[in-house]
Amino acid sequence: MSRIAAQGTIRVEANITTATTTTTTTSNPAAMTTTPAPSAVSASNRMQFMQNVSVSVVKPKRLTMKSLTADIVAGAIVEFCADHGDVVTNLRLQKLLYYAQAWFLAFNGKTLFTDPIEAHENGPAIPSVLARFSTFGTGPIMQPLGSWGYPKALTEHIAELMEAYGHLSSYDLERLSREEEPWRQARAHASVGCQFPHVSTDIMRDFYRLRLNAQTAK
Repeated sequence: MSRIAAQGTIRVEANITTATTTTTTTSNPAAMTTTPAPSAVSASNRMQFMQNVSVSVVKPKRLTMKSLTADIVAGAIVEFCADHGDVVTNLRLQKLLYYAQAWFLAFNGKTLFTDPIEAHENGPAIPSVLARFSTFGTGPIMQPLGSWGYPKALTEHIAELMEAYGHLSSYDLERLSREEEPWRQARAHASVGCQFPHVSTDIMRDFYRLRLNAQTAK
């Protein structure tokens, strides 16, 4: 079973070996939602979009886990989605990045990337990535595919992440992240002088490690 489990209003349990995912919603019928499958993007449309829009992500000559940035991890998530016939918007990408950071902290006690995560009204966001992919607006992110030679530990972490969260929509991910303590605590400090307070990585680590320990104990 996957070590990662989305919990809260929506809970996801994934079996990595069989690549099957089961979603269980809250027992309250009024709160139950069905996440629609992401729409497919034709090869011709993808090629046309790639020709019109270029997203530049700076990468070091040799990628290691220590050299990762939020931009690089974002690129890896976008490539994973494209390789698996999925689509990802900028809003959805922000939440996937947040959970990639959260569970890496839970597993390893250290950050996956050092870029700050801000507590926006619609959930966690990484400002550098939000700005970089702003060209795509609310539509799907497209960029030329091709392996960067990502570290194996990163690709495995993303695969495990997407087993647990990859089928959730932007709305589902936004709602889930806003229900959890790290965003709620950070957002409580929002003010006129600080509209987007940072989400504490220490609180993220402790919160998701408790979730991990509870899951492991089952």
